[in-house]
Amino acid sequence: MRKIIIVSMLSLLMAGCSSNKTETAAMNCSLKQDSNGGVMEVSSDFEYDRDKDIILSQKQHTTITVSDQNTYDQMVQTFQTSQQANGYKDIKGVSYSFENNDENLSIDEIIDIDFNSISSDDYHVMANGQTDVKGTSSPIISATKTKENLESMGFVCDMRYR
Repeated sequence: MRKIIIVSMLSLLMAGCSSNKTETAAMNCSLKQDSNGGVMEVSSDFEYDRDKDIILSQKQHTTITVSDQNTYDQMVQTFQTSQQANGYKDIKGVSYSFENNDENLSIDEIIDIDFNSISSDDYHVMANGQTDVKGTSSPIISATKTKENLESMGFVCDMRYR
């Protein structure tokens, strides 16, 4: 009898432990656009829950390079003003960096988002009101729909299972 109880308890423990495992996958979406003597390259790396199709984190790296000093100066000023206005550094679950390179006439912007930490309201503001997650407990963003949306804008996406 004692062996049956021990085996039953071990079975329950193992079943409980295995059900909490999250199967994650990765997705990269990238875009390169040439415009008026400038080049913009965007690369977004996502980690998502395969079973639930929910994005867990995103790292977006944007590089913009222009060919003339005047355009570069205007671009840097616009990004610096935007950086001061957006307040990304004050949002829990978000890491933001911006660097300009005077020699190459380029800027680099990196935004990291942890969707387990950011509030839905903060994410709604970051997305310029382009989401319907406002007021929910946490943003639930579909990896599949994100991929479809980005591809419709010209991004090339690659989903990889781990």
